[in-house]
Amino acid sequence: SMAITVDALTMIKQLLVIVIIPVAIGMFIKAKYGTFALKMEKPVKIASAIIFILVIIGVTISIKDVFLSYLSEAGLPAILLNISTMTIGFMAAVLFKLTRPQAISISIETGIQNGTLAITLATIALNNAEYSIVPAIYGLLMFVTATVIIFVRKPLGIKDQLSVEKDSPQ
Repeated sequence: SMAITVDALTMIKQLLVIVIIPVAIGMFIKAKYGTFALKMEKPVKIASAIIFILVIIGVTISIKDVFLSYLSEAGLPAILLNISTMTIGFMAAVLFKLTRPQAISISIETGIQNGTLAITLATIALNNAEYSIVPAIYGLLMFVTATVIIFVRKPLGIKDQLSVEKDSPQ
C-alpha cells in the first residue's frame, strides 16, 4: 500500500480559507447587517448548491473512466453513512425536544454538511483527484436522500419553520 503524506500546515491553511474565514465573515455580516444577511440568505444558499454541483461534476469528469466502478464499490457505504448521520442528527434534535421542522433541518444539515470540504481537501491537500471519488459519491447521494426527505415531509404534514411561525398566534 502507498503511504499518504499530508502537510498539516497546508491543511490548516486550507481549512481556514475554505471554512473558518467564510463562516466568520458570515457571522460578522449577520451581526452587523442583519437585514442584508436575511435578504442574501436564499441567493447564497442557491449559489452554494450550484458551486457544490459544479464541484461534483468536475470531480466526476476528471475521473470518468473509473467513476462507475467506484460508484458500485463506494455507493452502498456512502448511502449508509449518509442515512446514519441524518438519522443521528434527527434523533439528537428530538432528544433535545426541538420542533419537528428543526429536527428535519438538523437531519438534512448533518447529512450534507461536509461533502464539499471532503472533496476539496482530498483534491487539493492530497493532490490526487482519485482521493475525492468517495466524497464525490457521498456528495451525489446525499442530495438524493435530502431531496427525498424534503419532498416526503410535506405529505406527512410537517410544515417548514416559517409556516409554523406564521400559523402560531402572537
